[in-house]
Amino acid sequence: MVRKIHFYLSIVLSLPLIIIFISGSFLLMRSHLSFMSSPSVKFPIQKNKKYLSLEKIVILLKKKKIITTQSDIANVNFKSDKNCFYVQLKDSREVIIHPYEQEIENIQKRWTTTVIQIHEGSIFSTKFRDMVVFPVSVMVIFLWISGVILGIVLIFRKRRKRNAESI
Repeated sequence: MVRKIHFYLSIVLSLPLIIIFISGSFLLMRSHLSFMSSPSVKFPIQKNKKYLSLEKIVILLKKKKIITTQSDIANVNFKSDKNCFYVQLKDSREVIIHPYEQEIENIQKRWTTTVIQIHEGSIFSTKFRDMVVFPVSVMVIFLWISGVILGIVLIFRKRRKRNAESI
């Protein structure tokens, strides 16, 4: 009975597991995949110049028609090792801004966020994650435990058979 449940459960769970494995592989290799990460931009530090303020960044993005309101911005990061601003927008785009001049260096879709959402199951909604992905993860745990039990039972049966043949 456990063997049949294990077999049919493995067939049902194969597609979600393949999606998790592939998206996890992309996440592990994201620094080596050019479409997953932003281009490496580095600016020299200029001691006599002031960095752009948040207000100037918002004004620049509005002027270039990248955003309509400040609420379109999800996150603003200053990367000190690269000396530039990374602005993450709510529509999954990332904007790289020069730290001193009001210049946009690059605008690119941020695929990492999308792949993370696929991997954790929240790409559609949090209800989908809670109602589908969580039960699938519980079934995967059951599948793993039943596989271990079936493997142990198989080993003991082979030992008994060998011991019975040797007597």
